[in-house]
Order: sequence, then C-alpha cells, then structure tokens
Amino acid sequence: MNRSLLLVAALAVLGGAAQATPKFAQKEKKPCLFCHTSPSGGGNKLNDAGKWYHAKKTLVGFKPVAKKPTPKAKPTPAPKKKH
Repeated sequence: MNRSLLLVAALAVLGGAAQATPKFAQKEKKPCLFCHTSPSGGGNKLNDAGKWYHAKKTLVGFKPVAKKPTPKAKPTPAPKKKH
C-alpha cells in the first residue's frame, strides 16, 4: 500500500504539467479543447484561447474569432452517356 501511494505521489510530482490542464479546465469551466489544438494535449499546442490564457492567466476579455465556414464541394456530375 505504501509503495503504491509513493508511486502515485512521484507521478504527480514528475507529471505536474499534465496535471495542470484539467485544473485550468475545471477553473474556467471549459473543455480542454477550448485552449488546446488536440485532445491528446502535448502541452505546447495552444490555440488563440490557450495563448491568451497563458499570457493573462484568465479567459476574461477573450473574444473568440468566428471561423469562416468551409464551402461545401459541389458533387461532380456523372458523365453523360452517348446514345
């Protein structure tokens, strides 16, 4: 029992950066992907919201830029059959 507790404590200390993201997500009531570009984290891949939060330590005042919708590709018409 003591070894497993020690192991958990060691992992918490060594993996401190990995523990920070869920803490910030809970504090700001936002999903991790609000600030990160990928669900696996990677720690350094921040989007505009993440960069804002990194600099200011808050999301207050952050205004997300509306993404332009990507145009849907028109289906290619089937070639006309020769009679």
